[in-house]
Amino acid sequence: MVQKVDIEYRKDIDGLRALAIIPVIFFHMHLSAFSGGFIGVDVFFAISGFLITSIIIKKMNTSTFSFKDFYARRFRRLAPAALIIYLTTLLTFFFIYPPPYYQSVSKAALSSLTFVSNIYFWKQGGYFSSDLSLNPFLHTWSLSIEEQYYLAFPLFMLITLTLFREKLAQLLIFIIVSLFSIYLAIHYTPSYRSFAAFYLLPPRFYELCIGGIAAIYIHYYPQSRYRSLPYLKEVGMALIAIPIFAFNSNTKFPSYNALFPVIGASLIMFSSNERSVVNLLLKSKLLTFIGIISYSLYLWHWPIIVFSNWIYSTNAWPKTLLILSATFIFSWLSYKYIETPFRKKEIISNTQFKKIFIPAFAAVALLSTGGIIYGNAFYSDPTGAVVAKYEKAIHPEIRRDCTDRTRNTGKLHICSLKIPYGSNPSKKIFVWGDSHGSAAMTGFSELASKYKIDFANTTGCPPIIDIRRNDWRQSCVRVNNMVFHYILKNHYDLIILFGAFDNYLDWGVIESNKSNFYRNPSKSEIDFSAAANSTFEKLTTNNTKFLIMAQPPRFNRRVPDQYIHNAMLGIPYDGETISRKEYDKQLSPFYEAIGKRWGAHILSLENYFCDKETCVSIKKGQILFKDNHHISNFMALQMVNLITPAVEKVISIQRK
Repeated sequence: MVQKVDIEYRKDIDGLRALAIIPVIFFHMHLSAFSGGFIGVDVFFAISGFLITSIIIKKMNTSTFSFKDFYARRFRRLAPAALIIYLTTLLTFFFIYPPPYYQSVSKAALSSLTFVSNIYFWKQGGYFSSDLSLNPFLHTWSLSIEEQYYLAFPLFMLITLTLFREKLAQLLIFIIVSLFSIYLAIHYTPSYRSFAAFYLLPPRFYELCIGGIAAIYIHYYPQSRYRSLPYLKEVGMALIAIPIFAFNSNTKFPSYNALFPVIGASLIMFSSNERSVVNLLLKSKLLTFIGIISYSLYLWHWPIIVFSNWIYSTNAWPKTLLILSATFIFSWLSYKYIETPFRKKEIISNTQFKKIFIPAFAAVALLSTGGIIYGNAFYSDPTGAVVAKYEKAIHPEIRRDCTDRTRNTGKLHICSLKIPYGSNPSKKIFVWGDSHGSAAMTGFSELASKYKIDFANTTGCPPIIDIRRNDWRQSCVRVNNMVFHYILKNHYDLIILFGAFDNYLDWGVIESNKSNFYRNPSKSEIDFSAAANSTFEKLTTNNTKFLIMAQPPRFNRRVPDQYIHNAMLGIPYDGETISRKEYDKQLSPFYEAIGKRWGAHILSLENYFCDKETCVSIKKGQILFKDNHHISNFMALQMVNLITPAVEKVISIQRK
C-alpha cells in the first residue's frame, strides 16, 4: 500500500495565485494600466514547478511515489472543470459564431482536449493577434504546457534522483536545464523565428524549473538561514508587480523578461519570513479565496470575455462589471460543485468518476470533431452567402508563399509572377514591399502579360535601406540591403515600393540603424526621412525609375470580421469609415518625411477610397480590405487598373 505523503498547505501560495490571476483577467479585459498582466501566467508556471517538484521529491525520497497516483490526482484536479467549461463553450458559440470561426473554435477545443493547444496556437500566429483574440480557447495554451509538463516531469525527476544522489548535483542539473531553456527562450523569442518561445514547453521549461529549484532547496535545507533573509518577499512582490504595469505586447517575451515574475514568485515561496507585510497580504481572506478558485477563474474568464466582446462591442464600465461578476459567480460555482467533489474519492469514487468522465470527454470530442468536419453553417449561414463574401475578402493573395522567404531562409529569394502563355514581355517591373506589397500581388497578375514582374515582400519591413524596427521583431536592415543590391544590379525599368508607411511612423516603430531601441514617433519620422532620401538618391543615381505607393486608409476595426459579426447578429453593416480629415492626418507624416522633392513619385488612391468628407472600406457591396489596412484581392485588382496609366507613362520614358 502506498503511504500518503502530503506537503504542508500554504495560504500564501493561494494568495500568490490570486496575484497571478487578477492581472491576467484585467489584461484580457484590455484595462490599459495592466499592459503586462499576461505575466500572471508565468507566476502560475513558477507555482506549478514549486508545488509539483515539492510533491515528487518528497515522495521519491521516501519511496512512496506512484506514477499512477500522481497522474490520477492531476486528472481529478484538472479534468472535470475543464470538460464542463469546454462543453459549455462549444455549445454557446455554436449558436453565435459564423462557420469559419466556429471551425477554429472546434479545432482549438480538440487540441486542448488532447493537451496540444499550445502547439495548435503556435501554428496559428502570435498571442496578441486579433485573429486569435476571437477564439474562446486561446487561454488553454498555458494549460497544455502544464499538462505536458505533468506528463514528462516525473520521469525527468526519477532519472535525476536516480543518477545523481548528491543534493547539490540535483540542484545543478535543474540549473543547467534552466539555463538551456533560457537560451531557447531568448533565441526563439523574435517573431521572425515564429512564436515557438511563447507557446512551446522547452523555452518555457525554465519558468517551471526555477520554481522547482526553490522546492528542492527547501526540501534539503528547510532551516536554511537564507530563507529568513529580510525583504525576500518584498523583492519578489516588486519583481511581479513592476512588469504588470511596465511590460506590454511589444516587450520581448518570454525571452529573459519572464525571469522577473518567475524569480519574484519563487522568492515569495522560498522565503520563510512569516512577519513580512507581503506575507500578511497574501494570507488575507480575500486573496486566499481568489487563489482557491483561481483555476476556475482562469478557465471561465476568457470565454466570458470573448462572448461579451462578440455580443457587446462597446467597452463601457457596466460591461466590465458584468464580465467580472459573471466570471466570479461561474468560477465559485465551478469550484464548489465541480472541482471540490471530484477531487475527493470519498465523495466521488474512481468508478463514479469514470462513469461521469468518459461520457463528458466523449461529448467534447464528438462536438469538436463535428465542428471541424461539419461546422455550424446549417444553422448560422444556410445559404452560404455570408461566408462566401467574407472568404472572398480575406482570401490570400497569389504567391503568398513568397512573402518573408528571404528573412526566413537567410538567403536572397526573388520571386516572379507567371508570364501567360504566348506572352514575351520585354520590360521589367520589380515590386518591393512589406505585407502591403504582398497584398497587392493579385492585382499585378493582370500586368504579367505586358511586363515581367519580380517581387520581394517582407512583413513588417518598409522597403527602405538602413532602417530597422525598434521593437526587436524583424531583421529589416539585412533583408532590405540584399533586395536593394539585387535591384541596383539588375536594371529594372520600374521599381514600385509598397509599405505601411503611415503605420510605422504613427506607431514610432522604425529608426535608423544607429539609433537606440525605443519607440518615438518624432524620431521615427526624422530617421525615416533620412533613410528614404538616401534610398531614393541611390535609385536615381543608378538611373532606376521608381514609384511609391501611398498607404490606403487605416480603420479602427477589421472590415471582414466586422461584416461577418454584424451578419451573424442581424445588424446592418455598410463598412468601416473614417473622415477624409483623419486619412489626411494618417498620410501627413509620410508626406512630410518624403518631402516635395519626391512628391512626383507618389501614387495615391485617396480619391478612390474617399470623397470630400469620408473614406470607405466597402464600395458597391465589395469589401476592399482583408483587415483594417491591407487591401483585399478585389481591391488589389482595382488598384492596378487605376495605377496602370501612371506605370505605363513612367516606363515609356526612355532610360538615359
